[in-house]
This record gives sequence, structure tokens and C-alpha cells, in this order.
Amino acid sequence: MLSSTEFDSLVEEAFRLIPKRFRQRMHNVAIVVEQEPPRPGLLGLYQGRPLPTRSVFAGFAMPDKITIYQGPHERSARTRAELEQVATAIEIYQSKRGQYPPDNHYPNGTVNPYVNQLYYELAGTTNWVQGGQAYYQTTDGRSKVRATDISSALGVPVSGFANSRTGGSVEEGSTVVNCVKGTLRPDQVADTPNGFKLLVGSVPLPFQAPRPYTPPPHTPPYPGSAQIDTNSTAWYCAWRYNSSSPTNNPGSYDLWIDVIIDGKTNRFSNWSRNPVIVGSP
Repeated sequence: MLSSTEFDSLVEEAFRLIPKRFRQRMHNVAIVVEQEPPRPGLLGLYQGRPLPTRSVFAGFAMPDKITIYQGPHERSARTRAELEQVATAIEIYQSKRGQYPPDNHYPNGTVNPYVNQLYYELAGTTNWVQGGQAYYQTTDGRSKVRATDISSALGVPVSGFANSRTGGSVEEGSTVVNCVKGTLRPDQVADTPNGFKLLVGSVPLPFQAPRPYTPPPHTPPYPGSAQIDTNSTAWYCAWRYNSSSPTNNPGSYDLWIDVIIDGKTNRFSNWSRNPVIVGSP
């Protein structure tokens, strides 16, 4: 989060980027910054009289006001930056391993974009057998899971990861590639109820629920949601991923996330420059 002073500086810089011919016509206009809008869905608000409706006496009136709301702008910008970060890691994976990370599927074979192994594939894992049980641990040390837990979390008989090596540490020249070296913040990796970790957006869903909680379909906290802190009631939306049959980027992959900003579901994706308002996550 930016301080109010830092955000004010960004607003001033943006104002200077407005073409001069428009700035010269902005007479008697105050630009202010507030943290949150009075109602959902607002990034900014103009209050005043448009130039075509002003009279010769308008110069004696109180100034018009343009209000910029810091909170919604920050949440939107943060998600866009995280999209670029995850997409970059996926491209590194492809360049190093010659293919995109595998995605997840429902038992009937169709893609399940909501719950996936993207975090484990991008971080890379080492695996070993202990007491007759296979284990996988990410190279960043954040997660250790049993092979049986992977199948349970993904809902299909998947017992391992492609970007993995047997035993030892990850060394230079090994077949494991850590595509997210030190770039993931703690608020970008979260737990599902069974402890399997997902890559998530850092903007929490507007829904609170303790564990254990199993939501019905299309209701909060939505498919693929996870918690960063198991002692918290906050839930976060996971990155959706499809590399088997992408409909928007044939030949590569679809990557998207749904973030609720001021009551509206904003879909950030790698096929649209700007977020798109959709019905529900």
C-alpha cells in the first residue's frame, strides 16, 4: 500500500501528463484524493458543472471537484502487476523446459482451471520416499506435501509434478527450474483446506469464513479460493490456468483471476489489456 503522500504524487504526475490544451481549460477545479468511494464501482468522481453549461458568472462559484479514490486504484494496479509476474514465470518455465506448466483436469477430462498445481510447477520441487510414502517439497521451502495429498487436492489421480527432481538440493545445472526465485510475497501463496498451496491474488475476497468450510458452487469463497493464514477468516482467489485447451490464446495458455473491487467482479487476464467486469468469479 502506498502512503497518501506517495499516491498524491502519482496523481500530480498523471495530471501533468494530460495534454496541455485540456489542462488549460481546467479552471476553478479542485482535485482531491480520498481512500474509498462512497459507493461501489467508482475509481473517481466529478462534481460540478460541465463547461458547456456554465454561465458568465461561473467564475464566482465554488470550484468543481474531481475526487480520485486511492483504494480501488491500488487494488487494480496490484493485480495487474501480479498478472505480469506470474505470466513471466510461466514464460521462464516454457523457455527452460520446452513446454508450459501442466494444468489440472476434472475426472471427465475437461480442464479444471480453478484448482491447479501452478505454484509447485513454477517453484520446482524435490521428491523423496520416506517410510514408504513419497513426498514433494518446493525449492523455496514453503510447502511439503505427500503424493497422496496431491491427488486429494487436485481431485484426479496426479501423484507428482513435472518440474521436480529426486532427492538432494536444487543445484546449478539440475533439471529443476525455480521460475519464481524470491519474487513471491507471503500474501501470494495460500492454503486450501487440506494444506495444498495455490498461487493467489493478494486482494482478499469480500467474504469471511472460518475453516472448515465447503461452499456450494458459484458462492463465496468460490472454487479455488484459499487462505493465507489459517487463523484468519479471509479468503483469496487463486489464479486460473489452462494450458491444455486455451480458448483465448491458442497455442500457449490462458491465465486469469477474478478480483472483486468495490462490489464488481473484475477479471484480469493475459488476453485483455484491461480488466473486464464479469458476473461472478
